[in-house]
Amino acid sequence: MKKKNLLLITNRYPFLPGEEFLHTEFPYLKNEFEHIYIVTTNAQIKKENKRELNPTVKVFHAFEHRHSKTYLLNQLFKSKEGLDWVSKGFGQVLIHPKKWLKLLNWVSIAVQVKKNLIMAVEKEKMSVDDTVIYSYWQSPGALAAVMLKKQYGYKTVSRAHGGDVYAERHNPAYLPLQAEVIEGLDQLYLISEDGKDYLSKKYPNVTEHLSVRKLGTRDPEILSEHSTDEVFRIVSCSYVVPVKRLELLIEALKLCKQKIEWKHIGDGPLFEQIKLLAKELPPNVSVNFLGNKKNHEIYEYYAANKVDAFINVSSTEGLPVSIMEVFSFGIPALATDVGGTRELVNPDTGRLLPKNIDAKELATVIDEIAQMSKDEKIELGKNALKIWKEYYNAERNFTSFARELSE
Repeated sequence: MKKKNLLLITNRYPFLPGEEFLHTEFPYLKNEFEHIYIVTTNAQIKKENKRELNPTVKVFHAFEHRHSKTYLLNQLFKSKEGLDWVSKGFGQVLIHPKKWLKLLNWVSIAVQVKKNLIMAVEKEKMSVDDTVIYSYWQSPGALAAVMLKKQYGYKTVSRAHGGDVYAERHNPAYLPLQAEVIEGLDQLYLISEDGKDYLSKKYPNVTEHLSVRKLGTRDPEILSEHSTDEVFRIVSCSYVVPVKRLELLIEALKLCKQKIEWKHIGDGPLFEQIKLLAKELPPNVSVNFLGNKKNHEIYEYYAANKVDAFINVSSTEGLPVSIMEVFSFGIPALATDVGGTRELVNPDTGRLLPKNIDAKELATVIDEIAQMSKDEKIELGKNALKIWKEYYNAERNFTSFARELSE
């Protein structure tokens, strides 16, 4: 029997920026649920940056007013439930002040979010039998959902991506109450097999709560063209932050012998620094920084321009949606073997690079692909498109996932 109501917990969606993947998934959720209610958990939302949604979708803000950390901690210490959760994580943080503070902050946010979940279910009269609670991240929002489940009995699930899965991405390497939240959920949906394997090995007692449900990207219904001259055209697309290691790509391009045109989509904190480093590139390498683009603008770029390969040299990933997108255009990828990237990239669809590849090795691989024949490059693109069609088509993946939630 299908459920009527979906209570969706997000970071900031439907507000910009971010959560583009959820924006792609959302219409499929809307097709399966009669009513969708969203609870945002980000305190820094600017309400003028709202995406257009069906007017029947109602949004509740966990942080309607700016609450200081002191206020949240005061509310936490007034909550017996909150303190009970803190005690569950106490043994992992006892001798580590930063972990201790993170645990307190995490649970204090969850206590506040839970108040808004209760307000939503009571105001909209959401019955336990007709409602599913879905947290888009395994975050304080997921903890709040588990709190609500324990009190009322709602079916409760969460997705988990990358930064909310791999503790080692954080300093200190700690995600509060990870096993306890997974155990409290009816199901945690990982976006990659790598994420599921990681959590299964770390917490063998919660494996029955873990499933893989892949993300997907929409069908552009057009393929990108390959270059017909002697220039090898590559694109990267990411937020410009240290983990994306664009400085490594620049160092490699300095050593390349082939004629290369590199374009980067995206900006970020290191944008100016990376542009400065790129001025050192030799004459055989041209570069163009395209800045931040909306998702539909990225699609328009791939449709209108020649692209021979996509490149991603990140030090960490979940399962890169940027690679799913280029595969849908028949563009092969060179990418580091981190997170679930190997579920997309292999010798048939591009090149899977060692995580700790150096600039000289990277330059060798780029030159090698650049020197391939036109037919060899086209074959890589065909294989990339095949992988996308089989595993990362949004229409199929999100339709089946939304139906699974509703049933």
